[in-house]
Amino acid sequence: MTLYAVWGGTVNSMTYTITDEEKRQVELFEYEGDNTEETLVIPATVTINGKEFYVTSIGNQAFYLCSNLQSITIPNGVTSIGTYAFGECSDLESVTIPESVTSIGNSAFENCSALESVIIPNSVTSIGDYAFSGCSILQSVTIPNSVTRIENSTFEACRDLKYVTIPNSVTNIGDYAFCDCLNLQSVTIPESVTIIGKGSFYRCINLQSVTIPNSVTNIGKEAFFKCENLQSATINGNPKIGTDAFWKTPATVAINLTASEIGNDYWTTFYNDGYNFQADEYTKVYKGTVNESSLMLTEVEDKIVNRGTAVILKSSENPVMTLTESDSNDTNGNDLRGRSDRTLRTDVIANISDANAIYTMGNTSAGFGFHRYTGEYVPAGKAFLPLNTSNGAKAQSLTIVFAIGSTGVKSVSSDSNEQNDWFSLDGTRLSGKPSQPGIYVNGKKKVVVK
Repeated sequence: MTLYAVWGGTVNSMTYTITDEEKRQVELFEYEGDNTEETLVIPATVTINGKEFYVTSIGNQAFYLCSNLQSITIPNGVTSIGTYAFGECSDLESVTIPESVTSIGNSAFENCSALESVIIPNSVTSIGDYAFSGCSILQSVTIPNSVTRIENSTFEACRDLKYVTIPNSVTNIGDYAFCDCLNLQSVTIPESVTIIGKGSFYRCINLQSVTIPNSVTNIGKEAFFKCENLQSATINGNPKIGTDAFWKTPATVAINLTASEIGNDYWTTFYNDGYNFQADEYTKVYKGTVNESSLMLTEVEDKIVNRGTAVILKSSENPVMTLTESDSNDTNGNDLRGRSDRTLRTDVIANISDANAIYTMGNTSAGFGFHRYTGEYVPAGKAFLPLNTSNGAKAQSLTIVFAIGSTGVKSVSSDSNEQNDWFSLDGTRLSGKPSQPGIYVNGKKKVVVK
């Protein structure tokens, strides 16, 4: 066996020239032998021209295609394992990675089809694309909490991998990270994750359930594509859901929303451009139509919210929206809009010709209602109203009234001409102060007219 060293970009195969005597590091980058060794212990040091040098990295393709190699021990002191370092070592059953290693390169163990388990030490901060792809009998893997990203296709086609716990340091699950893990039954996604990449669990045909935390803002296209035994997907939050993310799964996909408690009701707005969703039995769905300084709410009777449609939800508890294949025509004539991504407010206004102001629902000192929004970004998954305040609603806030469904005026929050806005208790706007005796709503208060 010959170990080659690379130094300062110069490859020296037989004669080694070291000019900087203070540098005592060497990289193993190629393994040359008769390819019959089954066990290999990489030395911690090598001697060159009578001087001892520490082995600190295993370079690209160092042991690539060593098909008979069954066991390898990497010495403490090695900090990096290069691209394809052990790629295609089809008989490799065991590898010991020391605590000194901080990075595992792209395809480092790709297609090591005899590798059953691997322990990645807590020193590792990065694991490259395809690092363990094609390790077809890999049953268990420990991902340390020092890793912040699971890169693209890291565990793709690890068909025997059954259980995965992703540590709460990971923020990003890469594209096709666990694609074709055919025996994967359970995965825990922590609150730290914000992005689930496209195809990340593509064709995990034995995955039965998944819970997605409210930290996730984006579920990529085909993320759970063809998960044929996925029975339930619980989404806590309202992320952007990519095309065909749950295509050809039998799953009941439910979004659990967090709403604001106002009086005895829970209120929130909802927008999703991935799928149609239907509200649960405790929730009413409303479209909104602007009339001067008021927002008239009209109930959507079938509770179905078509993709790309923004609505208001009112519930006796936090609303639950469930994916449905049904369509609805009930939201026609709706002034509410939405965005699937967090978007600069100025960009929203610029892209809507009839708007120079944005109104969003909330509870302020003026009361609960739709208020002029001055924040930098318009949130994703929320409804908003784009208004031309020079011609339409000039108020800083909009009165909320019900067009149908005699529930009365739930709340009023208008800063403009407040005393001139009169309503009956069923929410009907009056032309002015009523002359008939009775109880009416004027501004934010119920008023008795005698």
